[in-house]
Amino acid sequence: MVKQPKISVVSAIYNSSHIVSEFISEVKKQLENITPEYELILVDDGSGDDSWLEIEKNCSIEMRIKGIKLSKNFGQQIALSAGLKKASGKKIIILDSDLQNPPQAIPLLLENLDLGFDIVYTVSKIRNNWWDEFTSSIFWYIINSFFKVNMVPNQLMMRAFTKKTLTYFNGYEERIRFIAGITHDLGLPFKVLSIENNRRKEGIGNYTFLKRFQLMIDLIISSTIQPLNFLIYISLFCFLMTIIFFARSLIFYVLYPNVPLGYTTIVILISFFGSTTLIFLGLIGRYLSNIYVEVRQRPLFVIDSTINIHR
Repeated sequence: MVKQPKISVVSAIYNSSHIVSEFISEVKKQLENITPEYELILVDDGSGDDSWLEIEKNCSIEMRIKGIKLSKNFGQQIALSAGLKKASGKKIIILDSDLQNPPQAIPLLLENLDLGFDIVYTVSKIRNNWWDEFTSSIFWYIINSFFKVNMVPNQLMMRAFTKKTLTYFNGYEERIRFIAGITHDLGLPFKVLSIENNRRKEGIGNYTFLKRFQLMIDLIISSTIQPLNFLIYISLFCFLMTIIFFARSLIFYVLYPNVPLGYTTIVILISFFGSTTLIFLGLIGRYLSNIYVEVRQRPLFVIDSTINIHR
């Protein structure tokens, strides 16, 4: 009978063959100082390099290292969800595999879980570079200040939660999924820890500005209907502006009957209403596309193979 681990650590791997072994070594160093009863689950998210070979090599050496190979690249959020489906520890930690989330913070996260919290978030304003820090600050400002989602700002992927939290988390079957959004939606008692996130030593991050923007849009849409409310407000504003322009045109027609009304005004009105209409359609279309993805009920992920996984 396989003994249930006390701690499960889950991380997604994508084109990171050069750092897999170092990451495993750093995480093991922290876990072995706490308990020998742990598991480290690495999910290869359709890497195009030798990441899976590195995972296989480490799994063959250590049974507590476990590997999951997805059939293709599903994205970090789903890859981590695949690992969490297989996690069996009483306490669970997820973190990035590029060593930007410091494994040295693992003991601190576990200590705070022992204080009675169900979720422990880590936050840091430090990202890979100044541009990532700037776009990240914009990201959280829009989500919390503009759309009032009220998530923990500047949160990192690194977080810890209890077995109870994991059970609730795995009950969320949505396809457009975000770990930050789901843990926020649970509403369980949480603690926020400020840690020193590391800058990337080499290579570039997988989250470009466009990917971060895409993430923000989907996170907002999956977390709130506030954008639809804004459409109503903007529509009312447009209606008010139309009345003002109509009144202005009427006054000019009465006072100056021989002067043709301005071409500029017509162009401004057409451009204004045309652009707002396109924005409305795009936003509504995004909601509809997400609904379409959900109602198809396709598998969340497809596992190609596993190593040292017994459930």
